[in-house]
Amino acid sequence: MVIPQNTTTDSATADIRYDGPVEVTSWAVAPVLAESTALDFLNTSLYSTGRQIDWLGSGAALVDWLQQVQLLSEQEALEVRRMARLEELDTVAAGARQLRDWFRSFVLRYHGQALTGDALHDLAPINDLLRADALHLQIHVRPPPSDVGSTVSPLHGVWKRREISSGALMYVLGEAVAHAIASLSFANIKYCQGRNCSLVFLDKTSRLSRRWCSMATCGNRAKQASHRKKQQKNPPHAS
Repeated sequence: MVIPQNTTTDSATADIRYDGPVEVTSWAVAPVLAESTALDFLNTSLYSTGRQIDWLGSGAALVDWLQQVQLLSEQEALEVRRMARLEELDTVAAGARQLRDWFRSFVLRYHGQALTGDALHDLAPINDLLRADALHLQIHVRPPPSDVGSTVSPLHGVWKRREISSGALMYVLGEAVAHAIASLSFANIKYCQGRNCSLVFLDKTSRLSRRWCSMATCGNRAKQASHRKKQQKNPPHAS
C-alpha cells in the first residue's frame, strides 16, 4: 500500500527540525505520551545521540507497536503473527512508514491552528487508503458501567473488519489517523520545547500550558539547565 508523501512546507513550519539528538535511550519501547494514538504514531521515529531510532523498522515491530497502543488486541496480534509471512509484514511496515511521513507533513503544516475545510485538498491520500477498507457493524455487550444507576443501554454497536490480516493493518493505522484529523483540535497540537526534541503531543491541560513531551525527560533537563544558569549568574559566596 503506497501512500503518496506530501512534503510541502511553508514559513510557519520551516523552523522545525528532526536532525538533532535527543536523549531517549532509556525508553525500551516507543513513547506513548502524546494524548493521541495518531500522534504517538508520529513519535515512533526520532533521533537519539546522533542516530535515528525507528520503532516501526520491521513488520514484527509494527505488530508489537499496534498491540502496545491497543490498536490490536492480544488475540488479533497473535493471529497476524501466526498467519502472515515476515516479508508480508515488512512490506506493510514500509507502507506504515510512508503513511507516517505523510501524516507528519500534514501535522507540520496545520498544527497550531484550527483546521478548516481548506485542508480537504491535502487529505486525498488518507481518503484513498480508507476507501478500500471493508467494515461491518455488530452489536456487542457494553462493559458494565461504573454508575450502578446508569440507564445506558447494555448493548452498543462495534465496527469490525471481516479479518485482521497483514494488509488490514494499514486500515487500522489509517483509521486512527483519520479519526485524529477529524476530531483533534489542531490548534492544541504542539512540539516539545526541549532542545533538539522532535516529539509531538496534544496539549490537554486546562490552561494549555504544556511545554514538554515528558517532565521526566525534557522537562527535567530544562529545569536542571535553568538551575545551572541561575547558579552561574549568582554563585554561592565562599564562607
